[in-house]
Amino acid sequence: MSNWCNNTNIYWTTTEHKDELERFFRFLQTQNSSKQKDGGLTWLADLLDASGLNPDIYDCRGYLTYLSPSLVEKEGRVFFELDMDTAWSPMKEAMEALRKDYPHVQLSYMAEELGTSLFITNDQEGDFFQDAWRIECILDGDENTCEAVYEKYPLLMDDGASYLTEEEGLRFLQELFHLPGTPKKQLLDMLPEKIAAFKRNLLKEFPRLEDCDLAYQHVEYV
Repeated sequence: MSNWCNNTNIYWTTTEHKDELERFFRFLQTQNSSKQKDGGLTWLADLLDASGLNPDIYDCRGYLTYLSPSLVEKEGRVFFELDMDTAWSPMKEAMEALRKDYPHVQLSYMAEELGTSLFITNDQEGDFFQDAWRIECILDGDENTCEAVYEKYPLLMDDGASYLTEEEGLRFLQELFHLPGTPKKQLLDMLPEKIAAFKRNLLKEFPRLEDCDLAYQHVEYV
């Protein structure tokens, strides 16, 4: 069974080519609506086929999970969001191929596969995706013990994973490990040792705590 990779794809262009993006968007809307009326999923392979492309030459095992209800216009750009779940990895070549008839349309994306080291984006300027860190702390123990840990270390209090900007993530880690002003590269080198030591000390400080999983991931720019 495959792991599913979550992909957020932003197709965009400048306002002068809005009509071109509109045609692409309407095509996707039509395909998605047709599949939903049949009670099925909108598969990436079907989108390629409807675009006149051969799905057999692409990795395209994935399905559409979200399509923006309308175009968004902001700061000289027009865009919409198309989210996919794909098997094991983002299907970048297939997603790029979809825009073959729309030469002025660009693709910015972020992809993540939970439980693996995959957390990537091609949006190096942060025009659409500012998240640079994924940080999560999972405590295993009785309710009172976990509450005591969160009270002593309020930075850990969270409902699931936190997605932070570059600045927010650095500040969080610097504060948690008492490393004010430590540069990102140096901090990344130190994190495995710091996390292991933090876990050891936490389990010693709270004997009834069974386990602590403090995990982080820094986005990779591709």
